[in-house]
Amino acid sequence: MEDKKTRKCVGLLLFLSWLAYTAANVGRMNYSASMVAVIEETGAAKDSAGLVASFFFFAYGAGQLVNGLLCKRYRTRIAVFAALAASAAANLALPFCPGVEVMKYVWLGNGIVQSLLWSSLVKLQSEYLSDRDVGKSIIVMSTTTAAGTFIAYGLSALFVAFVGWRPTFYFAGGLLLAAAVLWFFGVGYVQKNLPKFEVKKAELPVNERGKGSKKTVYVALAFIFLFAVANGFIKDGVTAWVPNLLKETYGLETYFSIILTLILPLISILGAVAARLVHRKLPNDVLLCGLFYLAGGGITGLIVWLLTKSLAATIILFALVSCSMAAINNVITSSMPFRLRTVGDSGAYAGVINTFCYVGSTLSSYLLGAMAERNGWNTVIILLLAVASATGVIATAFSPFWHKKISPLIHE
Repeated sequence: MEDKKTRKCVGLLLFLSWLAYTAANVGRMNYSASMVAVIEETGAAKDSAGLVASFFFFAYGAGQLVNGLLCKRYRTRIAVFAALAASAAANLALPFCPGVEVMKYVWLGNGIVQSLLWSSLVKLQSEYLSDRDVGKSIIVMSTTTAAGTFIAYGLSALFVAFVGWRPTFYFAGGLLLAAAVLWFFGVGYVQKNLPKFEVKKAELPVNERGKGSKKTVYVALAFIFLFAVANGFIKDGVTAWVPNLLKETYGLETYFSIILTLILPLISILGAVAARLVHRKLPNDVLLCGLFYLAGGGITGLIVWLLTKSLAATIILFALVSCSMAAINNVITSSMPFRLRTVGDSGAYAGVINTFCYVGSTLSSYLLGAMAERNGWNTVIILLLAVASATGVIATAFSPFWHKKISPLIHE
């Protein structure tokens, strides 16, 4: 039976991981939240302003690939502390940039340092958490993006309404520094007092030569990467551009369009809960992705029909799309890497999968802005509909392979 100190350490590790990644999300989503105001003040074109976020996503995604493969060599306590502190510096520096041309390089640096975080956090939790506690972690960590996005957009709306967009970045810098200090001392305590968890590795499928083959796992990962690209494209595309869409379609004030967008992260928190509940009835992660993609596609189709007709319906439907994408994101970036620790390194899986999520995010930040500039918002929504629907069909068709070949290895 576990003693109180062990449970205390598990709780502390979960809290510190949550705080670190929530602060990181505040320090990355604040630009997207403030982009309407930045465009308004600087006169930048949508595609140029979107390129700042694309620079972050590109650096973050590429860094995830490198750090996912190398994180097992890092001293996680030091790496996460350094990443949070460096991200704080980038946030404090961005308001002093003269325009979006300089901002994109500061945000590139922010993406590079933040790319250390997710794979390192998953690796550390995988080392110390039991299977039961991993289930708790999946739920806890699923709220970080929504919480960070809500804080970033809420503060941006408040500051834009009264004093301008720059204080949003000062707040994020302070939050990141506080999280860095708490992480450094808190994780030091955890590592001294919490024993590591022994993971039982699964036996891989045997090929005709009698040796364990990883081909099956590689095939599965290839499809997961595709789902990740589509998820990042839709999820971050909606988050980045809905304030602009609402402002231009319905003639809203800048700060009010940001406030209305707060509904998206609030509803998206339910996505992770929905994914966990559905998984109990349908224990197949790929089938879950397929169903939520198809749901997201159907909802996006309603947006095409109702856009310009109803502000309330448009916001609610975008919130439901965000909820569907949050469910998928939770499955592919949290649930799958932890389950796959029986056949490999969870940190590496988390980093590489997240890389492909941010390939999609990079594409959406620039491409959707450029499409809106040239062809209007209706074209943007139709593209989101096509991506969600096509990916849903592919995932559903692939789900029997996952059930037959992968589920037995990961005890799904």
